[in-house]
Amino acid sequence: MIKKKTVVIVPTNDAEAMLIALLAEKRGFDVLRSKQSHGASLDHGRDYVEAIKKGEWQRVIVVEMPGIQTEERIRSLGCDIVIIDHHNYTGLERAFYPHSHRTLPSSLEQFLHVARITDHQLEKWGFSPKQVKGVGLFDRGFIWALQKEGYTKKEIQEVLQYEEELMGERKPLSEDKKRLEAVEETWMYHKKWKEFFLVENNSVYLLRGALSIFLALKRRKPTPLILWEKRHHRFYVQETPWAQTLYKHFGGFTYGSQQNWGYRNDQEKKKLCLDDILIFLASRKETS
Repeated sequence: MIKKKTVVIVPTNDAEAMLIALLAEKRGFDVLRSKQSHGASLDHGRDYVEAIKKGEWQRVIVVEMPGIQTEERIRSLGCDIVIIDHHNYTGLERAFYPHSHRTLPSSLEQFLHVARITDHQLEKWGFSPKQVKGVGLFDRGFIWALQKEGYTKKEIQEVLQYEEELMGERKPLSEDKKRLEAVEETWMYHKKWKEFFLVENNSVYLLRGALSIFLALKRRKPTPLILWEKRHHRFYVQETPWAQTLYKHFGGFTYGSQQNWGYRNDQEKKKLCLDDILIFLASRKETS
């Protein structure tokens, strides 16, 4: 299969996806980059079936872009299709191996295996194998996965910097300062609710990623968190064994080590409010 004419379809909306696209090109695969944000789907945007016909690709690797209808249309062309994902979505579970139900590794880790990319090849192409693997580990299990694999504090910081470089996110110091100030101010007004810290973000910035890193460095341990990104209509519940329960009840999506759940009112038909989540969690805990 590796010798077949291959295309990788990937939404380059984060560092992991950007790195997959770069490595795919180094491997000699064609790449179709989607500009869709998180929540990307093959069923939205361009007509990928027509693009595959024109490109005469025989093997299609789809990274974190679930789209059942388009996937079936691609198969009907006679193409081999490889689905790379490790998330659950409303009505679609792709976070686990189908038979063992073990959690899948990150998409980057899966891609390195599928594309048969070795450390020697990474070095030959000018990549640091440890940093590449670090990006996959970070996406799979955040800073805790890096620590578990023996990354030092300095090496973890290097992985975080590498992620910024991959996304071209070397912003002016003034912009970094504003974002950090927003994180600190948002955290200043947190409340404690059961085992969770309850945080409401009213700033113009999406703060989930920055706040997660801030708390990891500040508290040095997983922090159960309920974050309401008020202006962006999103909810996140992190570092909790209730993530899968929330997913099964409300839909939405899971991410990271499957200890994290998110919900986007701007994408889902059913609109949630914070009380919906709190009431549900309270009722689960009372009956557990």
